[in-house]
Amino acid sequence: MSQPKKCSYDESCEDLRQRFEQLRRKEELFKIMAESSVDWDVWYGTRDQAVYITPSCLDITGYSRDVFYDDPHFISSIVHPDDLEIFQEHRRLHYVKATGPAEVTFRIFHKNGEVRWIWHQCQAVYSSDGTWIGRRTTNRDVTTLKQAEEQLQRLSTTDPLTGAYNRRMFMDLLVRELQRASRYGEPFSLLMFDIDHFKRINDQYGHNAGDRVLQEVVRLSMETIRQADTLARWGGEEFMVLLPRTGGDMAHALGERLRLRIAEHAFVDADHLTVSVGVTSLGRVDSIDSLLKRVDEALYTAKESGRNRVVTG
Repeated sequence: MSQPKKCSYDESCEDLRQRFEQLRRKEELFKIMAESSVDWDVWYGTRDQAVYITPSCLDITGYSRDVFYDDPHFISSIVHPDDLEIFQEHRRLHYVKATGPAEVTFRIFHKNGEVRWIWHQCQAVYSSDGTWIGRRTTNRDVTTLKQAEEQLQRLSTTDPLTGAYNRRMFMDLLVRELQRASRYGEPFSLLMFDIDHFKRINDQYGHNAGDRVLQEVVRLSMETIRQADTLARWGGEEFMVLLPRTGGDMAHALGERLRLRIAEHAFVDADHLTVSVGVTSLGRVDSIDSLLKRVDEALYTAKESGRNRVVTG
């Protein structure tokens, strides 16, 4: 009776052993890559259970992956309230097996209380024979990128010294306001004011003191104008205020309130200061150019007639 061949010498068994070893190495390599990933990746099964979660979720959220294993929907509890609706809508539309890659950006609260921006992508996964086997999601911390974008936005729209809007941004807002007012037949007004004898401050106290005065004037102005109004540094010591839905009488009154607020304030670097204010309101056939020319002329009249006053043009 012949003896069966031993697998250690059987060519088919050797081939099987080699394939198994290759598979083991690939699995080990996958695990090394996944465990060292900086992204918070999750593999969900067909019943929406978390099959595998990378440990980087601890760095991104402050919570260990065990928390997310126990509750696949725990992420919803740490999404920022203002972003919860878009996150839930994303889940509703894309957390089904038929969808391809889909992404959304939202904020979460880290366990330590910090707000983190998350870029999230999800995609259904199928086996080689077309069977749906689950869903893969990637969550990436993009907080630093978002902060850089916000900083760039601030630099492009605001005056770096005072924090008020810059001239370019003010012009954009003025164009929009003119379009809105023309469409709905509503008024708006402009204030243009200038710090009287500002050059004396720079000459007597230095430019650093002058910079602090400009910053203080902006702070006082922001406290005086209404929330709907827009303040911009027009250039040097000149400022502009856009007053939506405001007619001439109310604009003049607001200008007078601003003049008094600055005149009554004791500045650390310059004792007392005054401002001259020009006011104008939208007419029937006005353009941007005609409005700016008229408010500039009103300011010029205020300065030529003695300063520290409000003139409507």
